[in-house]
Amino acid sequence: MRPRGLSSPPFWHATCSYPTDMITLTRLNGARLCVNAFLIEHLEETPDTVVTLTNGHRFLVQESIDEIIVAAASFLARLREDGANPITIGQLGRVR
Repeated sequence: MRPRGLSSPPFWHATCSYPTDMITLTRLNGARLCVNAFLIEHLEETPDTVVTLTNGHRFLVQESIDEIIVAAASFLARLREDGANPITIGQLGRVR
């Protein structure tokens, strides 16, 4: 289910073709940023949205918390559709 008002196509589908464990976000200055979906530790709105990664890096982005959650959920759904176990991939990283 997509939140109301989300542009079509969804913003997370376009720019990060490799690696596939990233979602695309937009910095406040309009620059696109690819973030590893497995490294997102928490999100906060202050009122700007702050993305904090497990390594302590923080990013201010234009997307709302709800949009980022939808992007991460969409990423996990794509993994499941491909027959992958998202938990194993998240713990082990990319295995070739």
